[in-house]
Amino acid sequence: MIIIQDSKFPIVAVQFINAISLADVEQYLTQFDQWLGRKTPFGVLLAQVSDPTQATIEDETVHQAVHRAIVQWGKQNKDRIAQHCVGMVLLIEDAAEFAQKQRAIPKTITAIYGCPGQACATRSTAEQWLRQQL
Repeated sequence: MIIIQDSKFPIVAVQFINAISLADVEQYLTQFDQWLGRKTPFGVLLAQVSDPTQATIEDETVHQAVHRAIVQWGKQNKDRIAQHCVGMVLLIEDAAEFAQKQRAIPKTITAIYGCPGQACATRSTAEQWLRQQL
């Protein structure tokens, strides 16, 4: 499941809850394309959330297809993204996961999307980082 919040544009938030489907990715990328179409600076806060009340079926084949679709779209739109997206931040609230991924995330985001990237452990820090990029 996906929740997209862009009522606070130019800072937008995307929550992926549990396993991500190809339909979720399509919705996310369609929305991202609309943000780019505004041709104004914006920042993206991404969060992966686990919700035990929601059914989760982790299918490795679907997971790989989702990852490929996001990376391919990012690379195809890298110039547009770099022009309008001031940064993407990945919210990682789990301390162990944050410690493991915080150094790699900025490089990965920049390599795929062409905009600055960051990993943050709290939503307020993530939003603050995005505001500084604007």
